[in-house]
Amino acid sequence: MRLSKKLAIAAVATVAAVGAATSAFALWSASGSGSGSAKAYTAQAITVAATASPSADTNLYPGAPGVDVTGTATNPSPYGVSFTGWTNAAVDSVDAPSADLDRPCGTSDFQIASGKTSGSFTSALAIAHNNTALATAPGVVQMKSTASDGCQGAKVVVKFDLAGGGQS
Repeated sequence: MRLSKKLAIAAVATVAAVGAATSAFALWSASGSGSGSAKAYTAQAITVAATASPSADTNLYPGAPGVDVTGTATNPSPYGVSFTGWTNAAVDSVDAPSADLDRPCGTSDFQIASGKTSGSFTSALAIAHNNTALATAPGVVQMKSTASDGCQGAKVVVKFDLAGGGQS
């Protein structure tokens, strides 16, 4: 009887080992199918804000040619962008601390220089991802020859759209 008990234990052990090997094989050879998805990033608007405190341009006086307009361009996107120029330049506002009732100064005392409502930057404006860069539109705004002394020291804000943009 002892032999058949040993045989029974050996048989059970063999069956258990074969079962474990089969289970292990089944775990490693599993398969499946399905699908996944990805959602494309939505481009964010690049904004340009007037430089907070531009230095006085000695060429911005009544009747003088156009002077540069500078703003800070902000790129909130996770990729770099670049622009070749601007369009739709327009005098937006004027802050004239010297103006009063006798010496008024407003947007009507400034104009976009002839042919400068759009143009090209001297070199492409490149803005790294999540970063800012200075945008300078050359020779864009000028003071009319009829402007009063109230326009001395005035800060002129010019709005414009960036043009020729693309991912860089």
